[in-house]
Amino acid sequence: MSIEGPALRRRMIAAFAWLLPIAISCAAFFFVLHAAEMGLRGISGDAPWSHLFAMPDPFVKAAMSVHMIAGALITFVAPLQLIGPLRRRVLGVHRLLGYRPKAFR
Repeated sequence: MSIEGPALRRRMIAAFAWLLPIAISCAAFFFVLHAAEMGLRGISGDAPWSHLFAMPDPFVKAAMSVHMIAGALITFVAPLQLIGPLRRRVLGVHRLLGYRPKAFR
């Protein structure tokens, strides 16, 4: 049974719609690992190799750690929103991630 014409085109578009976001997430994977590691090491106080955590103020270290961990999570999750069935299943998360505060509109 062969698939031709419009049916083949629809299947190729559907496959591309799934594979592209996954490929983007995989490409960003090492950045995500690095950012998450920096954030976790900053919380534990074991990040002497980074100038970002050189300040003696614990508030600055905590803020940088939260920033790095949140950035890692968002970088990994954002491309997955492009997958239609996944986006429709967790629509609330999709809307929450796309929310922009009034100050940035």
